[in-house]
Amino acid sequence: MLTLIIFSARNAQARVWHDLGLRTAFSVVDKKENFHQYDVFFNYGTPLEWRNSDGWGVGTRFECSLGALHGGKETGFIGSGGPGVSFNRSDSGVSLDLGVNISLLDRRRFGKQDFGTPVLFGAYLGFSYRFDNGLRAEYRLHHVSNGHLLTPHAPNPGLDLHMFGLSWGF
Repeated sequence: MLTLIIFSARNAQARVWHDLGLRTAFSVVDKKENFHQYDVFFNYGTPLEWRNSDGWGVGTRFECSLGALHGGKETGFIGSGGPGVSFNRSDSGVSLDLGVNISLLDRRRFGKQDFGTPVLFGAYLGFSYRFDNGLRAEYRLHHVSNGHLLTPHAPNPGLDLHMFGLSWGF
């Protein structure tokens, strides 16, 4: 109840395009192959937001990315999309970001690494900082795997990535 009193849901219009940026990533641990990822991403703001009178609170967004995944001397397409949540002060300064997504690959095998399916599920936890001029720098630990949901008997090696990004806020 106290949370509902302190934070009020804003039914204001969505911010629409929130961020557009570039990211790069590399494997946390080499399993069968070493991976790198490069992508273009955008965040689409939603009207679901809960803030207190000082501006601290939770904001939601939908994130989409298109890029290249390189591993095992092979490069393929990766695209992803899903919801995200940010804990911050009205999109300025430091932010704790987390979210989930579905990723689509143009292949399931990169060298010795077999993901079992071209459809992967992802989750991330990270931090970002938005400067006064609209530039945002981010770091996230991103995990993708097949989750044994679509292919219960396929291997599920998963992939953990350190991701770094720069974006411009609108």
